[in-house]
Amino acid sequence: MPIVALLVGLPASGKDTLINSGAFPGYEIISRDDILLGLGSGNYMENFNTIPGKIVDKHFFKMLSGTATSGRNAVVNATHLTLSRRRKVLNRFPGYFKVAVILPLPDFETFCLRNEKRKTEGGKYLPVSVYGQMLSIYDSVNDSEGFDVIKTLSENEKLNLEILIKNINK
Repeated sequence: MPIVALLVGLPASGKDTLINSGAFPGYEIISRDDILLGLGSGNYMENFNTIPGKIVDKHFFKMLSGTATSGRNAVVNATHLTLSRRRKVLNRFPGYFKVAVILPLPDFETFCLRNEKRKTEGGKYLPVSVYGQMLSIYDSVNDSEGFDVIKTLSENEKLNLEILIKNINK
C-alpha cells in the first residue's frame, strides 16, 4: 500500500529540515514552497508577494493528484494548519496509508531566530503578524481526520517513517 505523509507545522517549525535529514528516502516530495519558487522569478519573497495563492494551489493540487494516481509514496510539505486544508489533500489519496507528522510549534524566540536564518539563507521571511495569524487558525490534528498514524515529533527528534510504520503494523 502506498504511503502519503503530510507534514504539519508552522513556518520555521522544521519541515524542510526534516525532509533534508533523509527521513523519507525514495519518497516523492511535493512542496508548496518549491512550487511557488518555480512559478516566478526564483526569489521566494518576490513570488510570495506577486503570485496569487490560488495559482500556487492549482499547481500544488495538480501535482498531488498526479502523484496519487501514480501510486508513488509521497511527502506533502506544506503547513497543513487547518482541518479543511488537510482534508483537501487527503481526499486526493484514496487507498493510501496516511500519516500525519506534526512538528512542534516553535516558541516566539525560536521562531524569530529561525525566521532570520531562513531570510539570510533562502530568502524566505515571514512577517511576525502573519505568523500570529497562522498560529491563530491552527487546528490540532485529531483521530477523526482519517490518518492511519499521527506522529508528533518532539524538538530535535529524528524520524524514520519506514520504521515507524513497521512498528505500528506489528
